[in-house]
Amino acid sequence: MPFVQNFPFFSIFLPILSGIACMLLDKRMSKWLTLGSLSALALLSAALLAYTAQNGESFTYPMGHFPAPFGNEIRAGALEAFFALIFSSVCLLSVAGGSEDVASDVPEGKINYYYLMQNMMLGAMLAMIYTNDLFTAYVFIEIITISACFTASVAVITAKPAASAALAALPPGSSATITFAPLSRRFSACACP
Repeated sequence: MPFVQNFPFFSIFLPILSGIACMLLDKRMSKWLTLGSLSALALLSAALLAYTAQNGESFTYPMGHFPAPFGNEIRAGALEAFFALIFSSVCLLSVAGGSEDVASDVPEGKINYYYLMQNMMLGAMLAMIYTNDLFTAYVFIEIITISACFTASVAVITAKPAASAALAALPPGSSATITFAPLSRRFSACACP
């Protein structure tokens, strides 16, 4: 297996690990760690896109001893790599361009939490892009919802415009979770008689 086929796995766990590390660092270092991990994610996604576009095929990466639908599985192709590149680039530009707004909207002691949740949301979004099974998709939808709720609760404390914008994003995420739960049970029942 070529080393580049490990990039989807690295793309999912790099933001999760950097988010955890943000809790141990001060606010300035956690911002730079987040920017560094987002830059690395954009480079990994670009390299994966080049690899999959050059070969013209996708590949699967089983996580554990069982294939989907019983086990977790990652699937990567040109479309997934393209979306991962778009998501990581948009997050990189958002964090780089919005750092002054974060400093003014988020309380001083909670900036690390903001960068933690930023990393967790991106890791969950990338897992949603690359997953090839419904259970993993459902788990990471929950992580996205929890991260969005926590980010909104941090913003509610000080800035009313930021709070209203964050809270406006919660109903679509919650409705997606409510809609996806019965569908995942139905598809699992069809796939696993």
